[in-house]
Amino acid sequence: MQGPLVEDCYYITPAYDVDFDRMRKMGINIEYHIEAEDYILVTVGNNEPQRIETEDVELSFTFRTCFRCPGCDKHAYKLYLLPNGKEFKCRTCHKLRYTLTAINKKTPHGKMLYAMNRMDKLSKQREKMGTILYNGKYTRKFQSFLRQCDRAGYTKAVEDAERLMAALKNFQRA
Repeated sequence: MQGPLVEDCYYITPAYDVDFDRMRKMGINIEYHIEAEDYILVTVGNNEPQRIETEDVELSFTFRTCFRCPGCDKHAYKLYLLPNGKEFKCRTCHKLRYTLTAINKKTPHGKMLYAMNRMDKLSKQREKMGTILYNGKYTRKFQSFLRQCDRAGYTKAVEDAERLMAALKNFQRA
């Protein structure tokens, strides 16, 4: 695999969703301040503060806040910081790739790596998920998770969820 990977980088989103826990574990000190409605200041370690502009983009029925990448001035919903980096930039500017795009899925070794990567991501996704049932039905988030499991070939998880739902319905009738 060549070049930096998205999964190895730290990120910030306009919702101020910052990878603080992972950064602190790696000894990286980061601070951000909302200076005005249209920009924030982010300081990584002892470096100079980085000014990152924000902008509201109009969608069909609402607005969504995004960043203006300091490197290319394009809209970005996530900006990344390389492990030894000093500036947040978009994926394109940092030339980041996802792990899955670096795996050749046609080789036996690649198939195994791909399957292990999917399993790891799905298990982390499930771990972060809260409740899976609401009013006797699976939540939309859990249904999405089951579709991803099905696409990844983990049909046993999907079949078990279907059996559990059938058992719940039978229990409610009784």
